[in-house]
Amino acid sequence: CEHIDETMATRRCLLVAARKPRSSGGGFSTSDVPLRRNYATLIMSRNFVGQRRPSFSGCNRTPTSTIGLGRNLSGSTKSKTQQEKEDHQQSVELVRTRDFEGYLCGLLMPSHARESYFAVRSLNVELASIKDGRRKRNVGGAGDDPSLASRLRMQWWREAINGMYEDSPVVEEPSVAGFLSHMSTSQQHSPIVRSVRRATQSADLTRRFLDRLVDAREADLEQSQMTTLQQLTEYSEETSSSVLYLSLECAGVRDEDADSAAYHVGVGSGLVSTLRSTVYRAEHHEEVALPVDVMEKYGVEDQFLLSGGQTNDDSKQQQEALQNAVREVAHLAAAHLARARQLQSRVPKAGRPSLLPAVPALMYLQQLQSAQYNVFDPVLLQPELNRFRLLLHLSRSWLTGVF
Repeated sequence: CEHIDETMATRRCLLVAARKPRSSGGGFSTSDVPLRRNYATLIMSRNFVGQRRPSFSGCNRTPTSTIGLGRNLSGSTKSKTQQEKEDHQQSVELVRTRDFEGYLCGLLMPSHARESYFAVRSLNVELASIKDGRRKRNVGGAGDDPSLASRLRMQWWREAINGMYEDSPVVEEPSVAGFLSHMSTSQQHSPIVRSVRRATQSADLTRRFLDRLVDAREADLEQSQMTTLQQLTEYSEETSSSVLYLSLECAGVRDEDADSAAYHVGVGSGLVSTLRSTVYRAEHHEEVALPVDVMEKYGVEDQFLLSGGQTNDDSKQQQEALQNAVREVAHLAAAHLARARQLQSRVPKAGRPSLLPAVPALMYLQQLQSAQYNVFDPVLLQPELNRFRLLLHLSRSWLTGVF
């Protein structure tokens, strides 16, 4: 808990820095923020000049680069309202099928923020699916290059986000002009890109959070296992917390206390997601989700986890070691969520639905504790059995404003 509190001042400065171009068109000086975390150096090294979204005379005005994007393959032109409705429906459906808990939380968002929220969530699903859909790699292959297709898909999304905020396209050499033109055309025909573009305009989303999301997902392509628990914590903040920062902006909330609570909810839920994916990643991707330092600390062998908890006569001893390793990560997640609970009373009412992802994370930690931190417990591997209970907990938190 002391370590968590020590990083709060730096994190607040970084959030202010990310949003600084919103109120002033100037750049950002790295001397304004003390560098006390490794990921802070990466963030501060980026150029913040020109990250403000180009201004349009109205939130609903279509940028020049997107005019005529409603034309379907048959050549007929859809009305703007119909196109936006279909794009939103596809975003919602993607989140419903790939991120059901995020879908339930989205249904409880304020009506004016719901469309932007699902656009952000669908983007997060798309980025996460890039690694999930790649071919299996051997454990310990952190140095292996991810597939070219995965890198190209990340670059595709990076260019798409860049196009949402740039006034005009960057002039490139003729040799690559054709390729970039093809990328631009494919982006224009993507309903998710169009939805995110509208969200950046209507909610004035901070570009830095979108960039951090892509950066973190791309860096993760090269990782089959995190090295340290601290590295896993930073990754959770760069992904899950960034999504929550954007969700708050979708609701029109830009508040320091809300950002602090979102930071802790994001880190806590990100660590929980790692625990929940432990068995799946071992079975389907031959990856170890728990960090190396935690595995070595308790003497857990990678092969024990990859074999589904059944290897040899030492399985009982290995099972106890794995449970201890899981317990350490779970306790850190619980500490962050407990800190978020302390801060939730300071969060503006309009921003509290954005923190509802804390509810399923807390539920899983309770179930994990009941299972003696055994990630192979059948109850933990069938989350659909607890959906009704989850819905009840979410509804109660939405009505009371307390999770």
